[in-house]
Amino acid sequence: MGDDVVRFQDMNRILTGHKTEEKFSMVGPLLATPLYYLGRALGELERWVWHFNRVVLLTACVGFWWLFRPILSVVERARFTVALAMVSMIPHHLMFFGGETFTCVVVSFGMAAFMIRGAWWGVPLMVAGAVNLPGTMGGLACAALVLVARTRRLRYLALPPIAFGLWLLENYVRRGDLWFTGYDGDHGVPTVLPYSGKWEFSYPLFFGLLSVLFSFGKGLIFFVPALFLPLPADPDRPAGDEDRLRWVYRGWMGFMVGVVLMYSKWWCWAGGWFWGPRFFLFGCFVAALVLARRTAGAGRASTGANLLTLLALVLSGWVALCGLVYQQSGLIRYVPDGYALEFVVWYVPECSALWWPFVTPVPFQTQDWVWLAVIVTGLGYLAGPVLAALTRQLPEYVSAGWRTVCAGPVRI
Repeated sequence: MGDDVVRFQDMNRILTGHKTEEKFSMVGPLLATPLYYLGRALGELERWVWHFNRVVLLTACVGFWWLFRPILSVVERARFTVALAMVSMIPHHLMFFGGETFTCVVVSFGMAAFMIRGAWWGVPLMVAGAVNLPGTMGGLACAALVLVARTRRLRYLALPPIAFGLWLLENYVRRGDLWFTGYDGDHGVPTVLPYSGKWEFSYPLFFGLLSVLFSFGKGLIFFVPALFLPLPADPDRPAGDEDRLRWVYRGWMGFMVGVVLMYSKWWCWAGGWFWGPRFFLFGCFVAALVLARRTAGAGRASTGANLLTLLALVLSGWVALCGLVYQQSGLIRYVPDGYALEFVVWYVPECSALWWPFVTPVPFQTQDWVWLAVIVTGLGYLAGPVLAALTRQLPEYVSAGWRTVCAGPVRI
């Protein structure tokens, strides 16, 4: 049973007057209460509750359009929206009632609101997002350091303790004990892997980082490639606007680094039987910002930079398509009797979620063709300026290479 189903069941128990002791926070799910009652009135309870993350993302896209207005052009804001909503891991997560989407939206929006407009209410949003997913409190700690550097005020170091205290308070209200988290004794299944079956935050950090960043089935280098590209400067923008954008980028990257470090120690760094690296969905927001700037300014970039951007775009589009169409279809064969062979899906290229479709292609259904058309449209919009720039740049390199070949061997 997936985390989203457990969250829904907990929410249903609470709203029907019952107690629940499951480990997942109810901060996000309880905000779906209006959809819950609407669905119950219409006789389609689960269907309407499952719209929650879609409503959250739609609201965020509108909010970001307003929020980024002082520091990003209209073109860059449009590209940010397309990169986030159409060419990333986000579409897959909108199919579920998981907690990752809510946390990523409120933290990214709250931090950007504070960095760009000095909005005080952005800070409580960051705290609420961390309480909803306690594993992201490491990210909040790193983001707090960025806030201190931005404002030169130490008060923001209190954010992680405040979030931790609110999480303990939720434990007490729901379970009658501050320290009864629901994660007590959480551990994995022993397999042939040397560190399997470990408890809680016992996984070796070095190997956790290698797996989180570079594994074929969960690695961020494959699922969020633009996260590893730098954010270029725009010399045509006012220095003040660029400075605020840089602080948003630093804050988001700080949060992402903290989340990666935190979950790399967790025994279940892979996120269980779920498509992609779900704990690290926040990286999509950083990547969308990077892609928005790099595609809008492709004419100023070098050939190498544009080639890297194009590679990141194509891979991101494939990620979005896999998340919507293929998901983990056919890979269940590796977990027939528990999870002894699940690591095959994490580490073996041809058995990973991104590359399995090449091994066992699945015929497209009507809905799949619709998803393909949407993703190709978004990808074409983003890649257009990059391809245009490369058509001007590459012939020069080809000509230079041809002249070098024709000149004959180089004498020393």
